[in-house]
Amino acid sequence: MGLSNYAVDWPAENLIVDFFLLLIASCQLTVFRNEGTDNDSIFVNEDYHLKPNNPRYDFIATQRHVSFVDFIKIGVFHYGHWITLIMTLIAGIGGTSLFALGYIMLTFWILWQGNNLYVMNARTNSFKSTLAKWKTLLSYTVFCMFCKVALQLVGCVFLEWFYDGGGLHKSMRCTIRQLFSIGCVNTVMQARKVAGAGPLFPGGKLGAVLLW
Repeated sequence: MGLSNYAVDWPAENLIVDFFLLLIASCQLTVFRNEGTDNDSIFVNEDYHLKPNNPRYDFIATQRHVSFVDFIKIGVFHYGHWITLIMTLIAGIGGTSLFALGYIMLTFWILWQGNNLYVMNARTNSFKSTLAKWKTLLSYTVFCMFCKVALQLVGCVFLEWFYDGGGLHKSMRCTIRQLFSIGCVNTVMQARKVAGAGPLFPGGKLGAVLLW
């Protein structure tokens, strides 16, 4: 589970990647704080009459001469969400668990809208409904991350129960393990279990430490 302990010396070089990740996230937060305003809509009413004094430059309708930044922004805002949905669909197809099935269903739910994403219809395809779909996908991703981390407790501590004798039938235990993709991603613990080495924590405290 990657929990800190004193029995295994983890490489300190892993902190370099964490440092740059924190640095990029801090820079992004600084930009959001500096650029963030009241975020009022540029539309006056539901008839979508644009404000005459729009403070933002319309890089979609008119591109500046010799400005590659405008074309990059067009590519990001026009096709960025398609790339995100395709990667989400790949993540769903590549998995064999219930979490992957949820990704496939949510992805097709958003892809079914197609190019109507750009049609600002107040009743069917409003900006709020589109944003609600993306928030649903984001919330489901956070939920899957929480479940996968919680299932590491089962995979690293109680995984032997799925192979040994128990109350449930062996085929039923295998089905549960496949449906929720239960496994241990900690290579140290997994290698010791496969090799049949002694316990990582003496006195049989491995399960208690991970459970804590």
